[in-house]
Amino acid sequence: MSRRRGLLGLLVSWLWVLGAMPAGAAPYTGLDLSFFTARIPATSDAAPRTVQMRLGLPFPQWGLALEGRFGAGLGGDTVVRNDGARWTLFLPYHYGVYAIGELPVADQARLRSMVGYTRALIEEDVAGVISERVEAGLSFGLGGEWIIDRRGSFMVEYARLLDNERIGLYALQLGWKFPF
Repeated sequence: MSRRRGLLGLLVSWLWVLGAMPAGAAPYTGLDLSFFTARIPATSDAAPRTVQMRLGLPFPQWGLALEGRFGAGLGGDTVVRNDGARWTLFLPYHYGVYAIGELPVADQARLRSMVGYTRALIEEDVAGVISERVEAGLSFGLGGEWIIDRRGSFMVEYARLLDNERIGLYALQLGWKFPF
């Protein structure tokens, strides 16, 4: 059920982005590899990984873009908690909708900032007891984009995707952006 809601959220966010498309704007898609740091109280930091797809719509006249993103887990991470128990964290999926600010700094380079909303399914295994929960919240980050040619650009971003009393999710994302 949770995975269906995640996919439905992705679809709704992409339709929302496409529905806002102004005449002449060239939407883009992208593929990222995300390296997470997950901070949970009373444990060492875990480092799960995901692959993420993005769909965006630029508004170059205002230096903005809207993006919908969906990520799927590639691998979890196991650490030892402060009480000695083994703890494994896996991110089956995460998705979000973001406003992106873009500031050109050279002909082929832009600084990017992002703010939006992220929702993630978190799967934990603590000493053989498996549980799942959904966390959601405000996200923000900074990054850069280097335009290689008209067929694409390399992107790097560091984002705080979630941070509350139960978990902090921070991601370094490396990817490629393809204009349509």
